[in-house]
Amino acid sequence: MNKRNQRAFTLFELLVSISIIGILTALGVVSFSGAQKKARDARRVQDMNLVQKAAEMYYSLNQYVYPISGNSGEKWQTDSGQTVLESFPTDPKDTDDYVYSFTPNKPGV
Repeated sequence: MNKRNQRAFTLFELLVSISIIGILTALGVVSFSGAQKKARDARRVQDMNLVQKAAEMYYSLNQYVYPISGNSGEKWQTDSGQTVLESFPTDPKDTDDYVYSFTPNKPGV
């Protein structure tokens, strides 16, 4: 059998192919992590809007008094027992780096 008729990839062709695949994978990972960060930031903004609306609802239902405080996982109820916020939101990344809390400048004002 003649060696010229054999079909195979050379070592150089394999190295180039593996390099291209590695570069494309690295670009995909960077792009994906950026998208995850944007999604977490959007969720944080949404959570803060939820807390703002719940505080305003609490204020209007509880004789024009804001809640005293709020921490992750805490429930807000009015004096009449109506639940305004079932559970205070937690950070999407769920680490100690970001902790949500609510403390008005003057309690009850």
